Amino acid sequence: MMWFRDNHPPEGTIYKPLLTVPKAVHPVEDIRGSTSKRLDGRTIVLGVTGSIAAVECVHLARELARNGARVIATMTEAATRILHPDAMWFATGEPPILRLTGDVEHVRWMGDRKDRADLLLVAPATANTIGKMANAIDDTPVTTFAATALGTGVPVLVAPAMHGSMWRHEGVLRNIQRLEELGVDIVRPREEEKKAKLADMETIVAHCARALAPDGPLLGKRVVIIAGSTEEPVDRVRLISNRSSGGLGRALAEEAFIRGADVTTLLGRHEVPQPPYIEGIPFTNVDSLIRASEHVPKDTASILCVAAIADYRTKAPMRGKISSGMEKLELSLEPAPKVLPILRSMAPDATLVGFKLEVGLSDDQLAEVARSRLGSGVEDLVVANDLARVTPEDHPAIIIAMKGEPTAFAGPKSDLAAAIFDAVEAARG
Repeated sequence: MMWFRDNHPPEGTIYKPLLTVPKAVHPVEDIRGSTSKRLDGRTIVLGVTGSIAAVECVHLARELARNGARVIATMTEAATRILHPDAMWFATGEPPILRLTGDVEHVRWMGDRKDRADLLLVAPATANTIGKMANAIDDTPVTTFAATALGTGVPVLVAPAMHGSMWRHEGVLRNIQRLEELGVDIVRPREEEKKAKLADMETIVAHCARALAPDGPLLGKRVVIIAGSTEEPVDRVRLISNRSSGGLGRALAEEAFIRGADVTTLLGRHEVPQPPYIEGIPFTNVDSLIRASEHVPKDTASILCVAAIADYRTKAPMRGKISSGMEKLELSLEPAPKVLPILRSMAPDATLVGFKLEVGLSDDQLAEVARSRLGSGVEDLVVANDLARVTPEDHPAIIIAMKGEPTAFAGPKSDLAAAIFDAVEAARG
């Protein structure tokens, strides 16, 4: 580009740029989509208000980017006294919007336009901002963005953060209810230490993905995931169990939640932490799993039993501890009760998905095993896989429904979960 000493060309000068300098790529691109592609191609406007929890928004913006999103920050003046705008610029790769100008930023990003943002996320949302949003008061960039979004149908997500006494105030609760009536989704805060703290990043990101997911057959339906493994006691110290990390159960719960389902997890022994935003009901052995199954509502749409459930258990577990000095120990085992028929009786109209783990079988053999399971008439869909081929990065499987041909899958657990729910939705018509 041609530059002059005073940065202004002489009057009447006609020139062409001599050099085109490419726009530098911001380092946020190094992490975009590194965790998942759930928000890939989506633009999220992050409205930051004057809660001390604003200090967490750098982390939040980066997590949204790691899941594929482009993030545009807008901040209230109060927020800038807690979190410097340059920090949000760093986190997003975009200069934050601190005031509305002749560029009419609220219309640019929230207006009735094809290239507008996909979602407005107000996090943290103070009681003050919540009240203004509920009553159409627009005196900050964030509240003006909100009013525009609600007027044009852009999805709005609010994650409150404030002192506990404010969160319990009847007026604040009425404003929350009013926002929900307007179609705003609320990410409930963590109530601890007498405060309503901003929800954790994982929960907020999951709610963003849920808000942006297309409407499907699972929207508003009940889904139950049974994950982990049972532990059948031998004595008060020892037990018999199966291998299960709970990883696929977690992936299924996340996928069902994002697709709009009301998800409950029945959870046995597991290694992988389960999503904090999903209700979990614990179980230990087969008997406690059967008791936990009583929580399965009759109107449940889908039950996915990925848990490693014991096929056998000791006839009479010792009340104390078996001596460790014995030269030989023999255990007498008996078949454990079958859980799937009980689940079927609890929700007769549910799509029931069973999982079958084998060792050393080909895809054709796995498909035959799955077909034989379907022949019992209990399950509507079976997922079969070979333990020898499962790795931390890849979870190959054969998916087969009651009416249909087997489908071979290869990929990570998160993609397998999506493929399974695609099959569930197809099976439900």
